[in-house]
Amino acid sequence: MKKLRFIICLTLAAAMVLSMSVAAFAKKDDHFIKVPGEVKYTITVKNNDITLSSNIKSEQKYSTKDGMLTVRVDDHGLVMCFTTSGNNYKEVILGKDVKDINVNGSLNGLNLSDTVDYHYTVNVNGKINEFNFAGDCNVNLNDTAVINKLGNYNESAKVFAADNASVISTNKEPLGKLYLDVEIRSYNYFTANSEYDEKTKTLTLRASLPGCTVSDAVKDAIIRVEEQNGKDLVSGRWYWPNLNGGSSATESYVYRFQPTDGRYDSAQITINFIAK
Repeated sequence: MKKLRFIICLTLAAAMVLSMSVAAFAKKDDHFIKVPGEVKYTITVKNNDITLSSNIKSEQKYSTKDGMLTVRVDDHGLVMCFTTSGNNYKEVILGKDVKDINVNGSLNGLNLSDTVDYHYTVNVNGKINEFNFAGDCNVNLNDTAVINKLGNYNESAKVFAADNASVISTNKEPLGKLYLDVEIRSYNYFTANSEYDEKTKTLTLRASLPGCTVSDAVKDAIIRVEEQNGKDLVSGRWYWPNLNGGSSATESYVYRFQPTDGRYDSAQITINFIAK
């Protein structure tokens, strides 16, 4: 079995907000429609309850377990995530056109994740117990902002604090480094003669079956993410950020890893897919 290893950095994990205006894709019956003009969302959190409203949908209400919101990157853009009061994991898709997020009121935790493909401004007007971000974003702490713990994991992020903004403690750390292990199975079901180029970080997968998609082909590779020192496996999620992972066309596709632990950067490789 052929095994290749290289080091890659991964980005922080995630999160979201209280009151916010965004231009986005709207979700309707699990299908997405592009509406004309600007779509505005308002997310309000009070006593761990979330109220989501917009100019195109009726009001939606949720209850969180701990008053913590997370925003991560998905195939559809930014996704707001939280644990419900019933201890279930909930996702609300905001879309790819989010530009501004206005945070009002009080949150236990707000985390802004990797923004490799998405750049936006966060305006904080309320109180946040723990505010972490690793995205290349702009953060405005206005006069009424009160942050107990502020964690900045991205040197490119720009933070502006008004004179009356209050930040109790700050923490600026570099993102942790990890190993990304790529193994090509000795017996491949969907592909044949696959190879990995460590220099260009490109995994070439040649389909051996008609109708094989890039999502099928990547199953013939084993990709593991480990800590650089301890070599413990790092949990997270692989996804296709910009292209349809189910495509069967010959093309190069980006395949990205979003870690669960916000101390690490995101990782990605290029999948050079050759259809049958």
